[in-house]
Amino acid sequence: MSYKNTLITISEDSKVTSAKVPVIRNGKPTIAYIEYDLMNNNPYKFTQDDVQFKTYLIKNQIEEENADELREQFFFKIQGLLQSFSFSEELWLGNSL
Repeated sequence: MSYKNTLITISEDSKVTSAKVPVIRNGKPTIAYIEYDLMNNNPYKFTQDDVQFKTYLIKNQIEEENADELREQFFFKIQGLLQSFSFSEELWLGNSL
């Protein structure tokens, strides 16, 4: 399932009171950082699936040459395991949005 034209907001019962941008750890971008960076620098450009797949490519340092074939394998392999983004409300989905 991929969200389209959907604003995902913070849960009403969340304890978060402010937002935090994900950070790089040990000199390497985290999955949360990559996802945030992709969406922040390309607003409204990517679908949820696009962000998940591009994050996979970046995190694993894979070139996009065979992207179509890799993308098919990627989503077949994970079938629903990645239904939500890795970043959480504690990172940057706070009341400041």
